[in-house]
Amino acid sequence: MTSRFRGLTGLYKHQGPRAHGPGPSGASVGVTFHPFARLKDMEAETQRFTLGAVVLLHFLVSLVHGSVHDSAGVVLSGSAMLFVVVVILAGPLAGFAWMWKQPVAGARLIGVTMAGSLVFGLINHFIIAGADRIDHVAAHWRPMFTLTAASLAAIEVVGAVLGLAYRRTVTRGVS
Repeated sequence: MTSRFRGLTGLYKHQGPRAHGPGPSGASVGVTFHPFARLKDMEAETQRFTLGAVVLLHFLVSLVHGSVHDSAGVVLSGSAMLFVVVVILAGPLAGFAWMWKQPVAGARLIGVTMAGSLVFGLINHFIIAGADRIDHVAAHWRPMFTLTAASLAAIEVVGAVLGLAYRRTVTRGVS
């Protein structure tokens, strides 16, 4: 690879001779972009630390979002509250704790619970009309409610991807 790719080698993978133009030796070289290449190159400990940071951030933002729920008078049904406690709050924490004994299983639990949390949040905050949808929250609390709901969605995307990719990258290794 040429020097302009130095430092980005984790993002690009040499594919061998192709008709993409001459490489440094004059031969045709193919270089393909791999957006998850850096993730594949992460060591298991780095992935575990990153997942732990995502789980902690998710928990903290969830607590703030819950506080805004209470302040805005947005009450959840019993089944929704059970889902919040078991899947959204406890699930990622349990997955992270489980990672110390069985890393792949714990990471997978984090990924699955974050994906479930994401679906729940998207449906309740942005799709279904009800007290929990961002445009139905009291005007005074709407900015903070919207900010925490959107932040949770972003964190849950990252947590789901990292949790499920951990399983793939650790068990299969770097390709």
